[in-house]
Amino acid sequence: MKAIFSTFFLCFGLILFQSCQNETNQNTKSLDGQTVHSIGIKPNIPTIAPPLSKVNVPYNELIVDASKGGNLSLDNGTVIEIPKDAFVDKNGQPVTGEVEIAYREFHNAAEIIASGIPMTDKSGEKYMQTAGMFEVKGSVADEAVEIADGKSLNVKMASFVEDGQNYDFFLFDEATGEWQTQGTAQPEKNTVKAAKLKKLTKLPTQPIKPEAPKKEIEQFEFNVNYKKFPELKAYEGVMWQYAGSDSKNNPTDNEWIFDEDWPDMILKKVRNGHYKILLSSDTKEFVMEVKPVLEGKNLQKAMADFDKRQKKYTKIKEARHQEEERLVQEADFLRSFQVQQFGLFNWDVWKQPERMLVKASFDFGQDAYDFNKISVFLITADKRSVIRYYAQDFDKFSFNPNDNNEMVAILPNNKMAVFSKEDFKKLDVDAFRSQGENAKYTFKMTIKDQAIESMNDLNQVLAMN
Repeated sequence: MKAIFSTFFLCFGLILFQSCQNETNQNTKSLDGQTVHSIGIKPNIPTIAPPLSKVNVPYNELIVDASKGGNLSLDNGTVIEIPKDAFVDKNGQPVTGEVEIAYREFHNAAEIIASGIPMTDKSGEKYMQTAGMFEVKGSVADEAVEIADGKSLNVKMASFVEDGQNYDFFLFDEATGEWQTQGTAQPEKNTVKAAKLKKLTKLPTQPIKPEAPKKEIEQFEFNVNYKKFPELKAYEGVMWQYAGSDSKNNPTDNEWIFDEDWPDMILKKVRNGHYKILLSSDTKEFVMEVKPVLEGKNLQKAMADFDKRQKKYTKIKEARHQEEERLVQEADFLRSFQVQQFGLFNWDVWKQPERMLVKASFDFGQDAYDFNKISVFLITADKRSVIRYYAQDFDKFSFNPNDNNEMVAILPNNKMAVFSKEDFKKLDVDAFRSQGENAKYTFKMTIKDQAIESMNDLNQVLAMN
């Protein structure tokens, strides 16, 4: 009997061990070189756990010559200043030649959610409001390198936050799941962007499309200062016709103006192709709106010249517009800090406002989901705070009713459900207050039809929420 019991116990132990292994395999996976937990199983410590399959913030792959160092720049204004001889290999030996720097940033709710970066302390009581985060690492031929002792990288991170005078700099400790304070610094204006804006290509004067005269309108001629109006200089034989709508200013109905001696004449451009002429003497004044006209060979020659100059003008204008659009993407501020190791860093401030506790449950309509396969994200504080709730945390759900809140749930197969800002505004907050710690609520979630397949998809959903 003893032998039977031992055999049974051994078999039971093997089954239990295998079961635990299977559960572990189901609840963990590798992504971007990190071990992460499946979307609904809460890890023992805060962990970087991307909730979406194959959707994450991509790295910028940058190259630097380790022996020379240099500055690496991103389109958003970020600059990574790397001194020479800044890297060592796993054995502590100096690295020479090209080093690949993998760098990415996180500025909005979509990027925070996709990355799975934890934004609370261990207790979940405090949460972070970010002014921007970044992750940086280095490698040579897929072998990780480290920053050498006594060396540091100065990361001037683009920041789109203007209110961040009191933000500290943090490093995420993956071993403990804690954000470690590294220090602080004030944001600085992105002077490079300001200088680029000043140096934008100046647009030339837009060419005027030549027009043939209208037969029913009388033509007349006068001298023009072509230095002041270079757009007319290219045209030979320019005549003028009245272009206004008021008969009292029509020279045809005021032939007396041609008999007057006008010592002063001012020509002023009012819109493309139309001008105003101000004629004045000691005793009289006359104003009329006119346009230049051409005939015959002069018109043909002018049209050919116009086509060339219009193409050139359009090309310059489009190039300037593209540069303006690119500069719009650059941040107005930079936040600088010197880092002595690779990792995940954060410009943040801890927030612990009065939050209303509600024991939450979730209704996904006709679709039934295993809550252990769901993560819920509360988005608040101008979309710069994202608080993740696993199934074990649903009874500890809390929010500040004075903030603009919204919520998304990441479901299996990259499906997504939302509880919008408008939904939050409809909540009976007074009822919650009257219930105190016993407050409960079932959030009716709206499931989106399309699965999230890219960062663009995620951004679009959050923009509409």
